[in-house]
Amino acid sequence: MLWVLVLLAVVVAVLLVPVSVDLSIHREDRLVVSAAPRWGPFGPAISAEGSPRVARAAPSRSRRPPHATNARQLRALLFSPDFLPSLLRLARRLLRQLKPQRLQLRLKAGLGDPADTGRLWGALVPLALLLTSVGAESIWVEPDFSRRCFELDGHATVRVIPGVLLLVLLGYLFTPAPWRALTQYLRVR
Repeated sequence: MLWVLVLLAVVVAVLLVPVSVDLSIHREDRLVVSAAPRWGPFGPAISAEGSPRVARAAPSRSRRPPHATNARQLRALLFSPDFLPSLLRLARRLLRQLKPQRLQLRLKAGLGDPADTGRLWGALVPLALLLTSVGAESIWVEPDFSRRCFELDGHATVRVIPGVLLLVLLGYLFTPAPWRALTQYLRVR
């Protein structure tokens, strides 16, 4: 019985220790993403660095896999009562917990055509303003109307308490909205 209490105390202590993660994104000839988590007051425990790759699936011979979601099922899931607002509330709560302590971003991009580049920047500037409002230290965006280019350099430090994230996710799972959406999804054939 004592070992169960000790194990429970260790699990609770681990879930309550904050984890800081330093994220870096850099692109020259290839995209390099690195992350270095720090558990509590200790130094970097793990460092992962690499280039994300997209796996390509082998072509399927049948038109539709046996467990594929059709459009009616997806529509039933998304438009079930209170599902999307509850999903947005969950995203807001998670983002509140993952709010970066430090964020620096430098982006230079161009599409080759000045009109297309202008449309791209019309979409990116509000996102840059949103990042500035969450406490970014420096955000520098520059369009290049003369050539095709994409240069990205960013760094962020995020501090999170795993137990709080777990409570937020469990709180969402105990609300009726995801279960109503799942039953709507399973009813539609």
